[in-house]
Amino acid sequence: MKTLRYALPLLLLWTSAHAQQAIVITRTDMPNINDTLRFSVADNLLGIIDLNDTGADHVWNYVTLPAYSQRVEEFVDPVFGTPLVYNITFSNFFDMDHFSTIAAANMFGPQFGFGPVQLEEVYDFYRETNDFFANVGMGATVNSVPLTSRMVPRDFIYRFPMEYGDADQSFSQFGFDVPDFGHYGQKLLRTNTVDGWGKLTTRYGTFDVLRVYTELERTDTVSLQGFGFEQERPKEFEYKWMAKSKGLPLLKVSGQFLFGQKVVNEVVYRDSVRGFTQAGPFIDPEDTITIDTLSVLDIQGLEQLMAFPNPVTSQLRLTFHLSTPMVISLQIMDISGRNVAPARSKSLASGLNSWPVDFSAIAPGMYLVSLTAADGSRSVMRIMCSAP
Repeated sequence: MKTLRYALPLLLLWTSAHAQQAIVITRTDMPNINDTLRFSVADNLLGIIDLNDTGADHVWNYVTLPAYSQRVEEFVDPVFGTPLVYNITFSNFFDMDHFSTIAAANMFGPQFGFGPVQLEEVYDFYRETNDFFANVGMGATVNSVPLTSRMVPRDFIYRFPMEYGDADQSFSQFGFDVPDFGHYGQKLLRTNTVDGWGKLTTRYGTFDVLRVYTELERTDTVSLQGFGFEQERPKEFEYKWMAKSKGLPLLKVSGQFLFGQKVVNEVVYRDSVRGFTQAGPFIDPEDTITIDTLSVLDIQGLEQLMAFPNPVTSQLRLTFHLSTPMVISLQIMDISGRNVAPARSKSLASGLNSWPVDFSAIAPGMYLVSLTAADGSRSVMRIMCSAP
């Protein structure tokens, strides 16, 4: 009995010391200059991710999550890694609210999707402190003219320390005059809730995580030749699984609210280099290849691929920029990979291209629009088709 008397407190102390505890996310867990982070672009059409599956000390096992391509997110020094003209706005010691500590290339810019507007050298600028990680603005060469726009107020993406149960909200807006076009701006209301913690498993490994749920409400503000209007976008959502010292979420699910329902548009997760089959959009689980080999699996020279509107009711318009002339084939596939419309091919010139795609005879649902080059490389977008 004497042995038990002393052993029981020791057992309780050991159990308490080894109990699972929620991690805390701080500034040190955000991206660093020169970080190059690889992601697999996954697909949740099979319903592997249950968005309602969360809570305290939770286990998320998504090791079977399929994917069809990869991409790399890069962070640079805001002074030496971006066009110098942007530094006038984001390296100004007299405006510390918008003084950037890190930047990242943004291939898509604000995605306002007007054909006459060409975007190049687009960068998002961020400020990291012990209290927050915020987007302070963007820089872009618009129709060959370099422009910058500050977020006023700043868009607080995360506030620190970030713990389970935290909730916060921030409002921000930006705008700039586009040469030969008019004015474009956007208002953004961001709401964050840390709604879960535990362990996440993907093909990349198993990690302790916090889950952050975000709702984004955007309103476009446009002025054309003196005529101005505002257009609310569908409310967006993001689920992000955050880990210590990983820079960006290990897993991110994003989408829109459509007809009162959450529709997932994209799933990405941190990953190592993997290979992909040419027969379809899904990953070959056993294949691995080098970075040099992987590079031919995305259409080289095709950038700024956008689709508008998405969801589509009848007519979809794809816009993209080609660095060289090439022949591109277009296919529309359902979630099983079956073609739902005749494949088409076009010989396209270099520069900005616009390709109308007819969805009027296609039933409502989720589809993959695939662009394939002559060498077999492809770019794939997910499109939601809704009833008119």
